[in-house]
Amino acid sequence: MTTNTLPRLPRRTPTAPDRPAPAPSWTPSGSWAAPTPEVLRSLEAALARWSV
Repeated sequence: MTTNTLPRLPRRTPTAPDRPAPAPSWTPSGSWAAPTPEVLRSLEAALARWSV
């Protein structure tokens, strides 16, 4: 039994980026990122509702 070969895909030429890549939203080391003030406020409000 013979198998058909896959068609060749056109190669993309690598292009140099004009601007630096944006910083990732996650930390590469796997550690947690510091919460934003908005997140801290919402957590504080949720804890205040729970403690009543």
